Amino acid sequence: MYTVGALAVFAVAGEVFWLIGCVLAVGNSLGGYLGAKLTLTHGDALIRRMLTVAITAMVIKLLFFS
Repeated sequence: MYTVGALAVFAVAGEVFWLIGCVLAVGNSLGGYLGAKLTLTHGDALIRRMLTVAITAMVIKLLFFS
């Protein structure tokens, strides 16, 4: 509910980049769908591995590239 209100306020002010917002919305929707589908087919072991890889990549980035 907050997102709809915030979108309305910023849209009235002309502060919304619609193309970027639509691309992000499609990406979020696709990611949620694929994540749910992978979880149902491969179980939580796959999610744990993916989370470990993501956290490791973030740690490496923060340690060496910030």
